[in-house]
Amino acid sequence: MVIVADVLVSVIVPVYQVEKYVERCANSIMSQTYKNLEIIFVDDGSSDRSCEIIEELKKSDNRIKIVHHKKNSGLFQARITGVQNASGKYLLFVDSDDCISVDWVRLLVDKAELESADVVLGDFVLLYPDGSKKYHSLDPIRCQDIHLVGDEILDAFMCQSGHFYGWHTCWNKLYSAELWKKILPDLTEFSNRVGKVVMTEDIAFSSAVYTNATRVVNVHNSYYCYYKGNDSSTASTLKWSKLSRDLANVKEVFSFFRKQLEKKGLFSKYENYYNEWLSLYGRIWWEKFDKISAPLVDRAKIRKEILSDFHMDEVSVQEPSDYFLYTQLTDLAPSSTWYDDIKRYIALDWCKVVSFDIFDTLVMRPFFYPTDLFVLLDGPYRTMTSCSSQVLFSKMRVDAEVMAREDLINSGSQNEDITIDDIYAKLGEYFSIPSEVLNEIKALEKSLRSDIATLGKLERNCSVWPRN
Repeated sequence: MVIVADVLVSVIVPVYQVEKYVERCANSIMSQTYKNLEIIFVDDGSSDRSCEIIEELKKSDNRIKIVHHKKNSGLFQARITGVQNASGKYLLFVDSDDCISVDWVRLLVDKAELESADVVLGDFVLLYPDGSKKYHSLDPIRCQDIHLVGDEILDAFMCQSGHFYGWHTCWNKLYSAELWKKILPDLTEFSNRVGKVVMTEDIAFSSAVYTNATRVVNVHNSYYCYYKGNDSSTASTLKWSKLSRDLANVKEVFSFFRKQLEKKGLFSKYENYYNEWLSLYGRIWWEKFDKISAPLVDRAKIRKEILSDFHMDEVSVQEPSDYFLYTQLTDLAPSSTWYDDIKRYIALDWCKVVSFDIFDTLVMRPFFYPTDLFVLLDGPYRTMTSCSSQVLFSKMRVDAEVMAREDLINSGSQNEDITIDDIYAKLGEYFSIPSEVLNEIKALEKSLRSDIATLGKLERNCSVWPRN
């Protein structure tokens, strides 16, 4: 485990009309186990109480900085402004209606330092208004350990052709500031030229990120909580004029995406994947338009645009394969919340000592009962002693441990527990097993314990970082 307490991380939070959620978001950042943070809130022209709430929080946390836009410029520009005002070695983005689990930053930073990575992806869950959390059961990032270098990075990003948004969202990742220095000029030029970007802006960011990254890895068991509220637009509230403006954003984003590939001389290599991605978004947007009543002339105009700009032979709504990875959701296990609670307590200033059980907590064994291990010793014992198959070493081993514990209690010893040597001495004393057999079986038991044991990753995480 790497000690990274001196590495500054800039957490960038764009803020616009989020008075209902921003305090929850801020508290989740302020209470992180990782403390060396610069928390940058970018006020994108809010007219509600969002800034007032942040100003109040700032009084109790000097890590908070507030940057103001004179007018609403959109999420894309707000993130750029945050980067321009950041001074950390690493950057994180958190949307102001979302929140992060208590150990989110530390795990991502440790992984970045350990692997010398410029992008670290983390797991995310969907957070609902009732407080429940779910995750995509078929999330292709969650179910694997990612270690990508060089050409492998863009290969992985392009071949999924936009079918899982976890690849291109900004908020479930940690980035090196050095990487952002490389891509910021292109992103800034795009923002200045296009103006307010409110749709698919994450694809623009990620196309620049992945075409310039050199090492991409991921971590598990800590979560970004993406809020799935009831405030989003539906087909009944969307207007044709707004959809038309949003569609213009999408076309600009994909044009920028293509230029990023062309700049590296890689468009021909990935052209088929790019066109698949483009057609996917053509179907997504035609489906939005298809749900709204509009004059035939307007529908014909949009149909022609989508056919032309999204490389489609015929306009159509989404196909089942387009959203297959989103079809199954699983409730987040309660144990995930328990681990967050444990880490939250450990991080409190008054917590001075942390004690952990070892076996079946920090060290896991593949048995229903710990004593099941002794059954594996029955065969070798019979071979060594040529005794009847009715004689079970495993039963003697259990009895000897019970007797050794009783002896410890009756002796009044200050020892907290018995040792394996105490147990095997009792085996020799009570069952009259020859010492040479005992020594060989004891060595075998020790070897088996080592061979079958695995590290409890979550528990080790809780035990290691307090020492750092």
